[in-house]
Amino acid sequence: MGKLNYDKWRELFETHCLSFGVLGHIDGSSSATPATAKEWKERDGLVKMWIYGTISESILDTVLKKNATARDLWLSIERLFRDNKEARALQLENDLRTMVIGDLSVHDYCAKLKTTASPRQH
Repeated sequence: MGKLNYDKWRELFETHCLSFGVLGHIDGSSSATPATAKEWKERDGLVKMWIYGTISESILDTVLKKNATARDLWLSIERLFRDNKEARALQLENDLRTMVIGDLSVHDYCAKLKTTASPRQH
């Protein structure tokens, strides 16, 4: 949550799922039929494991729910980041306004400014 890298993570994760033919498990275009239920559930579990393996423990603690599908997790993570966007923007603005050079060199101070401001480019 602190690095504000949701958009990057999302793009990489969607690309990964697309290349393995399971994008439908996160975009909602895939559903099980009686004939494919077992295979669908196995693939959904695989996508869930990918999600679990690529998010922080604090996010995992927030979104982990029994019997959730990969799509459920995907939407929970999206809501977590999208709903907090305004609050995060205010926090970033405050961080930039209150940043002081202190003992930093001009180069290090500029690098710190750039690092803090870069998430705003999403």
